[in-house]
Amino acid sequence: LDDDGEPNTTIRGEAEAGSTVEVTDPVTGEVVGSGTADKDGKFEVVVEGGLEDSKGYEVTAKDPAGNVSDKETITGDTQAPEAPVVEDVINGFDDNGNLTDTTIRGEAEAGSTVEVTDPVTGEVVGSGTADGDGKFEVVVEGGLEDGKDYEVTAKDPSGNVSDKETITGDITAPNAPVVEDVTNNFDEDGNLTDTTIRGEAEAGSTVEVTDPVTGDVVGTGTADEDGKFEVVVGGGLVDGKDYEVTAKDPAGNVSDKETITGDTTAPTGDITAPNAPVVE
Repeated sequence: LDDDGEPNTTIRGEAEAGSTVEVTDPVTGEVVGSGTADKDGKFEVVVEGGLEDSKGYEVTAKDPAGNVSDKETITGDTQAPEAPVVEDVINGFDDNGNLTDTTIRGEAEAGSTVEVTDPVTGEVVGSGTADGDGKFEVVVEGGLEDGKDYEVTAKDPSGNVSDKETITGDITAPNAPVVEDVTNNFDEDGNLTDTTIRGEAEAGSTVEVTDPVTGDVVGTGTADEDGKFEVVVGGGLVDGKDYEVTAKDPAGNVSDKETITGDTTAPTGDITAPNAPVVE
């Protein structure tokens, strides 16, 4: 759009220095726009009113002697791409737990520029390009503000802008998981095969059981829509050893830890008979 809000189409490229570049409607023969290539061969032609959608136009260069080049064909495009589909919004943190950035991934029209905009200020806080398969990744440095809405749009190479998709910043960690059950499982010979941890956590969060000594995640599971989770640790928890249980939401925020302790020690049996009754 021009300064008055009227549509136009700008064609830029390269041609012989000093030549006149013309854009022609091949149906009517009308020259709808023209410009002159500068000394570096760069040209810009503005077509007032814009090119018609899906219509072919011819672009030619004519030198000062009147010689006309072969034509290059371009096609008008006024169709906006579909709104981007956001599949993933993940926060990144430094070693001290401070938010460093937020990565937005999803799908949009191949070749389109995906922009994340603060609708309050109009500032584009991050942008990226959808690849040949339509996959995009946008990194917002400093991260999205917690609870704040942002608009995600796709702009094709012709400048057409899609409808917006709205995402919301989320840096609020879920509550720590509540462990309700820790059950050991054994094979027929009485050997420990695994340990199952069950409980409740934020719906959709990933529950991880971690060895705090090595940092290894020894088991993981996902809380269902009711917040119920089950994590199976292959080989079982080590007897007497503490493990940390945390919940990580889809935005990458991690809860406080819940501590559980491995227990494979059988209870002591009582095989001592009571004293005989005393009849009085």
